[in-house]
Amino acid sequence: MDGYGVSLIMLDVITVNFLLLNHKFNVFAFFPCLCSKTFGRVRFFTSGVVHQWCTDRLLAYGIIEVMMHLIDIIGPIYQDLLKSCEQRKIAVNLDVQDLTVKISEPELVNKFFKAEIRRALKNCTKGDKITISEANNSEFVKLSVKNSGRETLTEEEKEKLRSAGYEVRARFGYDTIVSMKIAR
Repeated sequence: MDGYGVSLIMLDVITVNFLLLNHKFNVFAFFPCLCSKTFGRVRFFTSGVVHQWCTDRLLAYGIIEVMMHLIDIIGPIYQDLLKSCEQRKIAVNLDVQDLTVKISEPELVNKFFKAEIRRALKNCTKGDKITISEANNSEFVKLSVKNSGRETLTEEEKEKLRSAGYEVRARFGYDTIVSMKIAR
């Protein structure tokens, strides 16, 4: 490791501590990204343990957000859903406007999809259908899980979902749709 690489790592750590103590968050938020893209040979250093430590500190203080593409979140979940539905003879539909849309709260979206797909699988039997959908505009991204299962949500379950900020459309004899909106 040459002195130049060490200097960048030390600058990385010192800059984070300085800015966190002095609350000058907006100045540093782009530094690791700029550093790793500008100097190709330094990418290894800035993407290592020190960079992860800096990123964790910035995330903990709410200075930066993790942005992921929808496909990175939904891909593994959809693959698991396909396997489960194939075994149980349940149809699956993916109705997505843009798989590359950036999601600002990936953990929340992941939790939503896992919970609602689990609920849909519980309610569906052979011949039913589960649809995962996405629609977006300049203001928000709307994600939904729809199932044609025979079981519907109880009033208590509906109220719990609504209080969590989800949109719920569920009536006996009709499809159950649970949706969430995320600001872009």
